[in-house]
Amino acid sequence: MESVRIAPAEGLLCYPCRAVPPMFARAVAYAVYQDELREMIHLLKYERMRGVAKVLGGMLAEAVLMLHAEAAPELAVVAVPLFPAKQRERGYNQSELLADAAIASCGGALRNGSCDGKPEFWRGSAIREASSS
Repeated sequence: MESVRIAPAEGLLCYPCRAVPPMFARAVAYAVYQDELREMIHLLKYERMRGVAKVLGGMLAEAVLMLHAEAAPELAVVAVPLFPAKQRERGYNQSELLADAAIASCGGALRNGSCDGKPEFWRGSAIREASSS
């Protein structure tokens, strides 16, 4: 599995990102969503193998830590919300498991970007700090 890919600060963007620019400056992925990585994610999502989240979270942490030197001090991992019916069906949100595992793997270099179980959408740091006090 080819590992750690960082989207260039300037460079090629997919059509959806060109059409509606994302509200973040950089993104990172451990690997391309194919082959072994795709199989691992499917084990977590569809076969209810929660233990895979720890491995995948560690891989995500490795990729995120490569950005740490150039990222803002408030670097955060935000779990993607899951449709309530899907979460009831699975019994968990795989995105939350991955985020928690990545945070645990980083030894304090990351923080959880969620607030009361709801995603903390990108806001200015002063607003984020005020909302967390």
